[in-house]
Amino acid sequence: MDKKSLTKDLIRGFLDGDGSIYLSKSYYHKISFCGYSKEFLESIDEYICKNTRISKGYFLQKRNTWSLSYSGKQRIIKIINWIYYSDMKIFMQRKYDKAVKIINQIY
Repeated sequence: MDKKSLTKDLIRGFLDGDGSIYLSKSYYHKISFCGYSKEFLESIDEYICKNTRISKGYFLQKRNTWSLSYSGKQRIIKIINWIYYSDMKIFMQRKYDKAVKIINQIY
């Protein structure tokens, strides 16, 4: 395995553990990550943006916790298609199912 695929797997694992995929009936969708280190989230944002060619995410601080969020149909589609690639082995089924629902709602 190369470093790029491992980094993508790490980010998917981080999403599974400390992230969320939000979908609503009104078609507002969001992907977010939470953490204590803004620098770590900035590095995740930089890597996602570089590999999906989307604009930077939105950062928010609440007390000691930072969040990194993405919204917008095209950005969400690009992140989902990038993070849930065809030959991935390990993922949280519940979050994967939400991602598939979003793709099905959009298309």
